[in-house]
Amino acid sequence: LTQGRIFDALDPAVLRIPRPLGYLADLKLLLTEFLEGHLLADELYRGDTVRSAQRMGAALAAFHHSGVICAKRWTIARELSNAVRTCEESMLEPGRARAIELEIRRAAATVPVVAEVPVHRDYYLDQLFDCDQQTALFDLDDARQGEAALDLGNFLAHLTLRPLQFPEVTSACAAARAPFLASYCSAASPIPGLMARTCIYEATSLLRLAGVYAGRPRWADSIPVTLMDRCESVLSREDS
Repeated sequence: LTQGRIFDALDPAVLRIPRPLGYLADLKLLLTEFLEGHLLADELYRGDTVRSAQRMGAALAAFHHSGVICAKRWTIARELSNAVRTCEESMLEPGRARAIELEIRRAAATVPVVAEVPVHRDYYLDQLFDCDQQTALFDLDDARQGEAALDLGNFLAHLTLRPLQFPEVTSACAAARAPFLASYCSAASPIPGLMARTCIYEATSLLRLAGVYAGRPRWADSIPVTLMDRCESVLSREDS
């Protein structure tokens, strides 16, 4: 199993994942060890922002550079198609969503694809726990081989999302962005073009999240359109 190979490849001092214990094929159920801890995001929100963001960046670098090769691949085309489908299913401004899709495709075509690594595909603050001072990452079901920029962009998109849901975390999320990226880049081998591709994936994640939250009554009236605005802002930044 992929998760078993990743477990064996990681240095637990930098990043832990639950040890796989068995797989029930009939139920398609993976059994893992139980890891006790608390959300690392809670520390980030409560004031230990820089150190927590640095841990999150270092953990992602360790995951990406584990050397594991996943059997399945994930591409920007599939990620974007997923985002657009989510918007269509929620009936979120279909004309605008299609226009953003075309702009993302145009931007993606002008920036070379970066080297592929194992990617989590849902890397954001709530997937990371502090387990007795060790950083632990959960929910690896969707791990694929893909561009490192995918996980970076998704994480940054969630730093935009959370303050729209919970205004009290606005300053923490804004302050987390730079140390997260700096920690990742200092711990990872240089990948040419990574930040340009990260902007593209960040925009794609924002578009997908707009569609997701359009289907959630608590947030549907306020968050989706703002996320689309932020998506267009990211694309404008990538063009400049």
